[in-house]
Amino acid sequence: MGARSHHYRDPVEADAWMLHAACRGMDPALFYPTGTLGAAAQADIAKAKDVCARCPVREPCLELGMAVSVDHGVWGQTSPDDRRELRRQRNLARRRARRAAARSSDPTGEP
Repeated sequence: MGARSHHYRDPVEADAWMLHAACRGMDPALFYPTGTLGAAAQADIAKAKDVCARCPVREPCLELGMAVSVDHGVWGQTSPDDRRELRRQRNLARRRARRAAARSSDPTGEP
């Protein structure tokens, strides 16, 4: 067998947190509303988020949804719109951190 890529991960080990998910065994349709617009869709999203609110593995679920850029469904108590906003905020924070690091490593102290 060839060398494993650094991207390799054992799916059983990496996703073991899923065994503890509050949604385990529930109808997946609850977490994949037909849309995000309108009162009915928002009510469906709220129901899914209510399940997530009591989930002990909400963070790894969210991070999986963020890592694979899932653009549908509720993951880690976030809707697609929530994840887009979170992604935007994280990208902005990374850009600011890079600029700050570049300024601090510049011997002249200039931006």
